[in-house]
Amino acid sequence: MIRSFLAVQLPPVVVQYLERVSAQLQGLGLHGRFVRPESVHLTLKFLGDIEKSRVEQLAEQVEQCCSGFESFELKAGGVGVFPHLKRPRVVWVGLGTSRELSQLQRCIDSRLDREGFPSDKRPFHPHLTLLRLKSQRNVPELTRFISLAPQEEMKFQVEEVHLWRSLLRPDGARYVKLATSRLKMKE
Repeated sequence: MIRSFLAVQLPPVVVQYLERVSAQLQGLGLHGRFVRPESVHLTLKFLGDIEKSRVEQLAEQVEQCCSGFESFELKAGGVGVFPHLKRPRVVWVGLGTSRELSQLQRCIDSRLDREGFPSDKRPFHPHLTLLRLKSQRNVPELTRFISLAPQEEMKFQVEEVHLWRSLLRPDGARYVKLATSRLKMKE
């Protein structure tokens, strides 16, 4: 079995931005597990454990969705938390509203639902996870940081969706690309 998910890989400019934000968060003395910025990605659908024999079939379904969309721009910026500031569990960088991203994610979700991967019950909330908190230590500092953080935005093009394998390790997950689907290039 292969633990897998579908996601957009981030360009170096966004990874560098995430490194800066992550370094600032580390200075707050929060208690949790930081995600390595180079491992952060925009998850479109978590598939869980799949048979290796299904990789090609799933890649074809994603390819069919991607071929119907032109590449599009996203903006990464702003820090937030899930589920709320009173008891945060996840700290993330947000992604600007994008009709194209929502439609692409719905297409993938719908196609894969028919393949036995049920749609998520929660609404799609695109974000880039930086930290999973293990305790509420120094949450007031986090709240202050979020309210005072500059609203810098990093723009980037979404041109591909990747099917990834996730290898869980004690020092954090490692990811291996299994397949890539390209969106149409704008003319």
